[in-house]
Amino acid sequence: MEEKTKNQDYQNPQVFTNINSVKMSNHDFFNFFTKIEWDNIVAENYPIALILGEIDNYKDYKNQYGTKFSHNCLQVISKKYL
Repeated sequence: MEEKTKNQDYQNPQVFTNINSVKMSNHDFFNFFTKIEWDNIVAENYPIALILGEIDNYKDYKNQYGTKFSHNCLQVISKKYL
């Protein structure tokens, strides 16, 4: 990603906030939000808990069944774990 574009994105977080059809945030928003929260945690000396996961073969699933079904997959998984 060009540095200029990257800086513009971080100045305007609405560009990458939420993927509405999935009701989940994308990777760029995760990075943006994590940076803000990390700075707050360090400043206030709060503890943090973070759970990360990866979906095996998600790209293959998306390629085989399409975007609509892959978004449904993400919704099901997020409801189970969040």
